Amino acid sequence: MRRFWRIQNPTYRGAVVGLICAVACCLLNETVVMRGAENWALDNCFVLRGKRPTTANVVVVGIDEDSLRELKKPLAFISPEMSEVVRFLDAEGASAIGIDFFIPADAEDRDYFRPGADGDADQLGKAIAQSKKVVLPEWQLGDEWLSPLFQWKTKNDLDPAWTDLGFVNLTTDNDTFLRRQQMRAKTKDNEAKPQFGFAVFGLAQKKDEDWFTAKLLLLDGKEIPTESGRMLINFVGPPGTIKTVPFHHVLKAARGDATAMRHSWKGATVLVGVTAYTYQDQHATAYSNQAAMWAIQYFTSSPKLDRMAGTEIQANIVATLKDRAFLIRPLGKLTTACTLLLIGPLLGIGFARLSLGWGALLTILHHWLWKLLCLGLFSWLNWRVEMVSMLLMGVMLYGVTFGLRWRWIRKMMGMVKSEAVARALEADPSKLDLRGEEREISVLFCDVRNFTTYSELHTPHQVVKLLNAYFGIIVPIIEEEGGIVNSYIGDGLMVMFGAPERQSDHAFRAARAAVRMVQAVYGLSQLWKELGSPEFRIGVGVHTGKVIVGTIGSKNRLDYTAIGDTVNTASRLESATKDAQTDILLSETTVAEISEQDRASLTDSWNPVGLKLKGKAEKLMGYPIRLWNGPSALGKGLNDQPNKSIEI
Repeated sequence: MRRFWRIQNPTYRGAVVGLICAVACCLLNETVVMRGAENWALDNCFVLRGKRPTTANVVVVGIDEDSLRELKKPLAFISPEMSEVVRFLDAEGASAIGIDFFIPADAEDRDYFRPGADGDADQLGKAIAQSKKVVLPEWQLGDEWLSPLFQWKTKNDLDPAWTDLGFVNLTTDNDTFLRRQQMRAKTKDNEAKPQFGFAVFGLAQKKDEDWFTAKLLLLDGKEIPTESGRMLINFVGPPGTIKTVPFHHVLKAARGDATAMRHSWKGATVLVGVTAYTYQDQHATAYSNQAAMWAIQYFTSSPKLDRMAGTEIQANIVATLKDRAFLIRPLGKLTTACTLLLIGPLLGIGFARLSLGWGALLTILHHWLWKLLCLGLFSWLNWRVEMVSMLLMGVMLYGVTFGLRWRWIRKMMGMVKSEAVARALEADPSKLDLRGEEREISVLFCDVRNFTTYSELHTPHQVVKLLNAYFGIIVPIIEEEGGIVNSYIGDGLMVMFGAPERQSDHAFRAARAAVRMVQAVYGLSQLWKELGSPEFRIGVGVHTGKVIVGTIGSKNRLDYTAIGDTVNTASRLESATKDAQTDILLSETTVAEISEQDRASLTDSWNPVGLKLKGKAEKLMGYPIRLWNGPSALGKGLNDQPNKSIEI
């Protein structure tokens, strides 16, 4: 009884359903599709947040289209000009300089890199060695590492440091968007290599090699949060947010042109790289995702955000590290699971106690409030609370809760009325129309003999116990024969055959059900004796004719039933079984619908009797079927039961 109460209790049921949906969403959260959707939700957070505050003094010196035109030489020949910029930035007090411009070492023997040539590489090498504040790029190609020109690496050969070189490979997600970056890599000789932006940061912060090679990367005593060795980049803002100075302006300033620019480089972390679109070092970031930008552009007429230059991405990596603006999950990997398992049961209880309309409103509120909460935590606390799994759980819970409620109501309707009626109304809601439909069916009425006397001599509990035992035996027989119990009338019931589902043999089904019902009652004499009714008997009347079947009542309270004289006649036939001293009375129209072969399966002889029924002007021919109730009747076939015809 306690378990049954729990199932019926909406609070308990809602909590269980919520918990199950929460566990399902936890498992789904680890799938590739959900990971991709979560990345897109993260992109939307970046786009909606816009720029974040930063104290990191990071500057990009961009070799843009104007700078290329001013140089009037191929980009590969830029070493002399680059050396001038490095010396200038060093003299101005820059804390670290990263050169995000790569010329592979296998080109070192080219004539134009020799001393005095247009691309004199030695000059840049000397500037780097003198400054000791420069990080050069490396490129990882499988197990191989491509280094820049050996002329540039003079400092690394004479006074090596872990910050001399950093790999510039960018780590993209499966959808080719760049959100995370690997901080360290290893060579096939198990030598640790730093990521380019990470090396620039380490140089600016004067971090030693022990810090870099430690098992855990710590800042201010706390581990840098990573996912499989990749740090989530907390972009300062859309492309162009990081301060960018054209390369040719810095070059002019290095050559003594005081009007070229007015900018303080003291303590700045500078990254020099190609930003010109013609060199295609542009990458898709969170701000390139148009999922949220479409709406923003539509309502604000904002310009379309383009891809971000690789050098600016490196600058954002440095800014993330300098600001300690790490995107963290408050409870680590357990954050999503804990929130789902906490909110799931609470949301389930809410849905279990609400109507369909209010449940839909709760789903919408849950959807937008969770989005706003995640966006607020992301913008103000740099908390990364996953969004999609929780939103999915809200929709899933709504669907499951009200699906179960529909199933429960459907089941109750089947129990209260009939499964056949429930199916018919579900398949064709037009059957709820109050007009009804004319159809020929067979109606069966059944009643318990001398039930009034039994009720007077027994308590209400005993009466109910007897009726439940009785109905529990005959109703399954009726349903097996395809009939539906239209209504319970005290100790009697009305059954329809041929509606709502059409049955070509509804008359035979009704007659066979009547015989089986009486036989089942006789076969359980011991049960009736134990329940205080040793002479328990029933009478059954069946009539076939046209009726109006469908829903009757008001628009607010309907019942599916049959209306017509056929129903009244079937009821009178059942009442006449007492005077006719028979168990079953079939009307002439019912017998006429049953084939000779089927009649033989019900009884051996068919002797009609004339019936003068109450309320009927004309006599009605009926066919009585009387089944023996003695021990010899048990186990015998229906055709073996003799019957007696009585004329009234």
